[in-house]
Amino acid sequence: MSISSRSTPTPLTCMVGIQYAEADGIPLYLDLLYPYPLPDKPLPTVVDIPLSAWNEAHRGWAMSPSGNPFLAAHGFATASASVRLSQQAPFPAQLHDAKAIIRWLRANAQPYSIDPEHIGVWGSSASGHLASLLGLTADYPLLEGNSGSPGYSSQVQAVMTICAPSDFLSPGGEMINDAPLPHPVTQLFGGTVQERRELMRLASPLTHVNSDAPRFSLSMVRMMRPFLLNKGNVCTKLFKLLGLRRPSFRYKMPIIICVKTPLFPGKAISGVQWVSWVYISSNNISADKQKQVWGEKRED
Repeated sequence: MSISSRSTPTPLTCMVGIQYAEADGIPLYLDLLYPYPLPDKPLPTVVDIPLSAWNEAHRGWAMSPSGNPFLAAHGFATASASVRLSQQAPFPAQLHDAKAIIRWLRANAQPYSIDPEHIGVWGSSASGHLASLLGLTADYPLLEGNSGSPGYSSQVQAVMTICAPSDFLSPGGEMINDAPLPHPVTQLFGGTVQERRELMRLASPLTHVNSDAPRFSLSMVRMMRPFLLNKGNVCTKLFKLLGLRRPSFRYKMPIIICVKTPLFPGKAISGVQWVSWVYISSNNISADKQKQVWGEKRED
């Protein structure tokens, strides 16, 4: 595999604020990010559910330079989606919503240029926990929920996680299962391990390990930065996990161009917010600045 640097920014196009479901009266949204121009064939798709401690989330977090923009610059369609937080609903609500994301992508594969046979999911920490469960509990009735797009499979073909909890019955570090509320873990389950043992077991990816699981890539915290920022390591792994051939590519620095004109000429897609501002991705932009820029709009 050959990888060469490229200084010219690569344009991308995104659609933001698409409602994929509603649960308990809470509307749930996702953002889609694509290569530009969009190829005339379905794209392998990677989903990120930006989530911290199950109680804080922002879809804009997926717009970090090594996140969805990097993947879209190298040929993926990507989705960044919100789910209900633990203070809004206890587990398994978060997994119900995550499965609804995958079902929505399949239900809308044709108009949004999604390849329904090649959907992967990645995430770290709480997001990685949901990614693991998506990979291990496909079409499991007890955990499917009714957040939206019934009749479609929630199965994914690849999972990539970083520092993701695997067993809530074996605490360690920050993962404490008997702390008083509102500790992130006990808030997720609405009680301590003494009160919610079986629910914690159900939420543990280790409980659901099976021979039919899709391809997994697991990374721990000491590998996090080189794993994310290596030029092509992520893309290469994701293509392999999804069973796709990608022998070589040029490393591209993403610049996201969000436009008002539809990605799909002649096709009206209702409920999509078309915006006309520009987000320039750079490793030198701080997290706070990324949030600020992600929220800014720019007039034509």
